[in-house]
Amino acid sequence: MTGVQTCALPIFYAQSLLGTGIPEAQRFLAYHLRKTPPSMLQTQLRIAPTLYKVLQKVEKRNLRAAEFLSHIDEEGISPVHIDQYRQKHGQVPEKTFVFDGPIGIVHFGSRRGYLKPRSIPHGILSNLLLAYPQPIETEALYRSVWGMEFDAECDLPAIKSALQRVRRLLKSLTPAVRLVRCLSPSDLGAIRIAFSCPWEAIV
Repeated sequence: MTGVQTCALPIFYAQSLLGTGIPEAQRFLAYHLRKTPPSMLQTQLRIAPTLYKVLQKVEKRNLRAAEFLSHIDEEGISPVHIDQYRQKHGQVPEKTFVFDGPIGIVHFGSRRGYLKPRSIPHGILSNLLLAYPQPIETEALYRSVWGMEFDAECDLPAIKSALQRVRRLLKSLTPAVRLVRCLSPSDLGAIRIAFSCPWEAIV
């Protein structure tokens, strides 16, 4: 039992612990957040919606005050200072797809999913949003996310698996956002993200 408890974020006490303002309590939450597998955290977000606010606060402590992020929507990309990001956070119209990259939350209306920041699926979604509306060739996507050259014989299963995970997450939120395969000069083709709803992202 001890092993299970140390790897899962204590969801029903998380809000109270964070509210104490005690540094040790915040470090305790941050530790458990790092140890909780993304799939388990996504389930916990559905069980306890208040965990979303805890996740916001714990992850934002890792962002530098002077850091600039990128805001993306149908009109293009613009820089946003972290202070502006904090002020704007949560002010999104209903039925809008939102990727909150700094904390890894993906949501549409009341439905929420989670992609661990700096994970492979998180990197894939970030790259596809940054490239929108253009597709990214499979090899180029792999090089950008994995940080190494693509070997079709060894690396194809890995990128297929990661893409499938992103597809499943998007499908669980809304059919209005999809990953689409595209033709390209490469034998492996390209991937782009497609929307039939309003959307925005911070990466």
